[in-house]
Amino acid sequence: MQHNNGEFDTEYTPVGYMDRDLQTATKAKTGVVYMSDSNAKKQRIRHPDLNPSDYTIVQNILDKGMIGEGNKPNHYIGFIEIDKKWWRTVWKVVGDGNEVWFLSLTKAKPYEVKQNRKWIRE
Repeated sequence: MQHNNGEFDTEYTPVGYMDRDLQTATKAKTGVVYMSDSNAKKQRIRHPDLNPSDYTIVQNILDKGMIGEGNKPNHYIGFIEIDKKWWRTVWKVVGDGNEVWFLSLTKAKPYEVKQNRKWIRE
């Protein structure tokens, strides 16, 4: 399976599922959001403060979070506030929409949420 940087990964894990409305809004033909093994390694290095259980937040964002268009084509960004802390996830729809790749999960600052962007769901 190909992922966001054009390389192929043989190891990948689903980290979330988008409902039909979100699939339609993001032009995805699948609801499954995958994280590649190489991206998981990058996340561990760049965000050592995150625990594996934190990645359940990705599904919370897909289900209930604020969703907007990202800064690059076919990139989407989602935010959710949990226990007075904001979280952000980014994913990319690739090809003809047959693949959706998780790019990152990070803690976010409130001002990042309020930035001017085109919202799919507020």
